[in-house]
Amino acid sequence: MNQNIEFLQIDEALLLQRIEQGGQTGAFLAGAFISTYRMKPLKQSLGIIANLDGDGILLLHQIIHMRHVPNWSDGQLYELEKQILKIQRGVA
Repeated sequence: MNQNIEFLQIDEALLLQRIEQGGQTGAFLAGAFISTYRMKPLKQSLGIIANLDGDGILLLHQIIHMRHVPNWSDGQLYELEKQILKIQRGVA
């Protein structure tokens, strides 16, 4: 395995902004986060990846690799999950 890979921490503000914007992309990114964080099946099709713009692809990679970031915090990820769930419920 290449030890020179640098994993980026999730850009929380951008992720929340994209989820708040809604639509297929927002729902996909929210689902991808929950799926990765909770190790639950992703309900959306991976075909949506083809419709992501550069920021969406960057966020997806950050989500997929979130536990590989040095000094990652489960508490911080849990707080982010709570914010995502609030947005999904329309409480944000």
